[in-house]
Amino acid sequence: MSGELEFLEQANIWNGRSFDLTKWALQYLVNRDDAWGRYTPLALRGQLNERTGRIIGSSFTESKLPLRSQSVARHFQCRAPEHVIGLMAIGTENTCRWVVVDIDAHAAEVPAEVQTRNRDVALQLWSQLRTIGFRPLLTDSNGRGGYHLRIVFSSPVPSGVAFRFGRSLVQNWTKLGFNEPPEVFPKRPDRNTTKGLGGGWVRLPGRHHTRDAMARVWNGETWLSGAAAVEAILATTGDDPLLIPETFWSEPASAVAPDTQVMKNTTTRVVRDGSTSTHLNGLLGQTDQDDRIVIARRIAESHPPAIAGQRGHDTCFHLACQLVLGCGLTP
Repeated sequence: MSGELEFLEQANIWNGRSFDLTKWALQYLVNRDDAWGRYTPLALRGQLNERTGRIIGSSFTESKLPLRSQSVARHFQCRAPEHVIGLMAIGTENTCRWVVVDIDAHAAEVPAEVQTRNRDVALQLWSQLRTIGFRPLLTDSNGRGGYHLRIVFSSPVPSGVAFRFGRSLVQNWTKLGFNEPPEVFPKRPDRNTTKGLGGGWVRLPGRHHTRDAMARVWNGETWLSGAAAVEAILATTGDDPLLIPETFWSEPASAVAPDTQVMKNTTTRVVRDGSTSTHLNGLLGQTDQDDRIVIARRIAESHPPAIAGQRGHDTCFHLACQLVLGCGLTP
């Protein structure tokens, strides 16, 4: 089968499951719906925008139009590059539903040795996370050496915790053979930039935004494509946040390699298969009450202090929202 026919066949499979994939993304991946990532049509990229006088890039952050389920569905229908979207890494309350390690391969020609290194590092990180109890979602992002490693949580965690934990996964990047560290999302510990959009956004799995390539999923033995890849994605329902070692729940956290300190500081827990959560309401779903209290205590301990005369009431209200909405506690 030719590359074009294979791409169209896989795209049709994803299109047929777009409803289920949209429901999955809305339930487990959306941190906020007032901003999201978009890609421009191929024909416009690199052209001059006569209104602004600037060159049109390949992507931009959309903050004027809210994210709607129709946009998510169009992404998974895989019909055009400009339908591809991404989701913000940090929510409006500085919480995260996931961490992503983005191992890039953006060059026009990616050397074979770079592709091999990227694959080996992606598989190594996937295996290390499995060892400590996570069920990460590893996808090849462009079909030629780029990979997205997603750690999805069953409930939101403070963005600072997600940031520190994510950074620790690649802190030994020089030993892995990189000239610079792979990107990790969230890119910063909070969203508090000038526009409040800090943390970056990550493209959803599916078709590539430029090339005719569909995401494949690693299952521990082989790369899955088409229907099998879709099923593996839908089976990614989030892992217990308590799998994040306690050292990352406080500031400052020590920068440690995932194959050393992370494993030593991780308590043995059984990940609950089939646990559920509801998007933006009852976020902990069926998590045990004891676990909710532990998570709530960690959130409170890592939260900035409320100081009189420095918008302390706002700080208290922000923490209360996290504990009530995020942990399902009663006021």
